[in-house]
Amino acid sequence: MDLHELPLDDLQNIRSSPSKLMDYCTQNNLDLIQVVGIIDSLLLGKEPPKYKQPSLKDKPKKSINLEAIVVATLDKFKKESSNVSDFDKFLSLVKLESEINFGIFKSNVPFKGLISNCLYHYAEKQKFGSNKNKSYMRYLDSSIC
Repeated sequence: MDLHELPLDDLQNIRSSPSKLMDYCTQNNLDLIQVVGIIDSLLLGKEPPKYKQPSLKDKPKKSINLEAIVVATLDKFKKESSNVSDFDKFLSLVKLESEINFGIFKSNVPFKGLISNCLYHYAEKQKFGSNKNKSYMRYLDSSIC
């Protein structure tokens, strides 16, 4: 079923329900971020963006950890929408992607905390590189002098 052929009420129902959105994406073997972008543009009455279908060699491999899913979703999110400021929307997309890769996600730690921790570690790697103690070493060096 093509999204362009659906009535606006059905598009609104799919967009408002994460389970329906995930079901639609898995049944049609589509990328979640692209489907959300198409639905949003159709609901606003704009021309939906054109997406290139990946070839067999371009298909991404399944991520095996949560941090990889968060970083991949963040990269897609940056490409799709340049002015993203809604952390809850980002959390819902990461949760859907993690449910697709891992199934139902169960943890004693709140999901928002896990994602925040992953984003913090990603930002730390971007700033200091692979050496986690680099910032601590600078602090210790300056305190010794």
